[in-house]
Amino acid sequence: VSQSRYDALRLAVTLKMGIAVDFDRIDVTTSEEVVATEHLYELPTPTDPYVATRRAIVRAAAEIEKARHD
Repeated sequence: VSQSRYDALRLAVTLKMGIAVDFDRIDVTTSEEVVATEHLYELPTPTDPYVATRRAIVRAAAEIEKARHD
């Protein structure tokens, strides 16, 4: 198992993110709002849901950090 999988999960737990996986999308939330969404089938080839989840977690963490400094 790659380290990035563990790192993404650790990041989600540390920042108290919620992760909702639906048929065609993944939403990462904080207690207040949806912070990042990855759509699995909007690209020409379907996205691996595990890769999309890690990407959504990292994008959400970046948005949370950005909001802290705005």
